[in-house]
Amino acid sequence: MHVLWVALAGEEIAFSPYSPRAWERWCHATYGGRVYYWTQADELQPVHFEPHWLHTPAYTTRDAQGQPLTVGGQVRRS
Repeated sequence: MHVLWVALAGEEIAFSPYSPRAWERWCHATYGGRVYYWTQADELQPVHFEPHWLHTPAYTTRDAQGQPLTVGGQVRRS
């Protein structure tokens, strides 16, 4: 017997980028790169999450000794 975890589809899933919750990431890894959502139309909708890249803007601040310090400016996977 196989178990398929199914989530209720909310409106927020239609927006990109969407940040999946921890259990949705677990389902995505477990079910071969898909999460299954139950829609209001009583259909089972498979969804694949693509990586999204976030950019942190760089800015300059001062360290404890008063010296200029540039932080940020990285791109990270979300």
